[in-house]
Amino acid sequence: IYIQRLILLFIVWFVLILAFYTLNFGTETISDDVLTNTAITGAVQLPALFFSYFLIRYGRRGACAGFMILSCASLFASSMSYKNEYLRHIFIGLAKLCVSGSLNIIHLYTSELFPTNVRNTAFGMCVAFGRIGCFISPFISDFSTTEKTLPLNICAQIMLFGIISVVLLPETSNISLPDVLEDIQNPKPLPINPSDPHSNKSGEMDYPG
Repeated sequence: IYIQRLILLFIVWFVLILAFYTLNFGTETISDDVLTNTAITGAVQLPALFFSYFLIRYGRRGACAGFMILSCASLFASSMSYKNEYLRHIFIGLAKLCVSGSLNIIHLYTSELFPTNVRNTAFGMCVAFGRIGCFISPFISDFSTTEKTLPLNICAQIMLFGIISVVLLPETSNISLPDVLEDIQNPKPLPINPSDPHSNKSGEMDYPG
């Protein structure tokens, strides 16, 4: 079960980091104006944090998959509407926002999918594998010298594999963190204690500090 989850997460991390850095390195695909490119790239980070913070409460898998589906659709749309500068700005900005939101969620989601005794090791392996996408992304962004929309199409098509992988992973929302393998095989619901000030009705824990 560890191997299955690791393989799926390897794909997700690789896809997300590849798309994130390809869009950042290939900012010339947004606009010919460097200031506009930098502004759009930076402006989407804050709303990505905001949306991921609230959506993650309704489910890790659903929120991450939703962001990835929307980013994939935005990448395809930006490629098809590339000649329209305003639509291109909107769709690429939305794709960047969604990829950033997915990355915010996948950090927490990955930690919740493994028991305590292997959590750090599994998380480190996922991050390391994702960095392969970081190494490849500059070469993909360079394809824009041949065809401006090629990096967008590549990211959109690769994103489909990430979406399938996320959907195949189990949901961890309102499930106690696993300590051992048996906790993964038999997940336990998060206890709700009305008298405990650190527990709320939604089943999520509010930790002090």
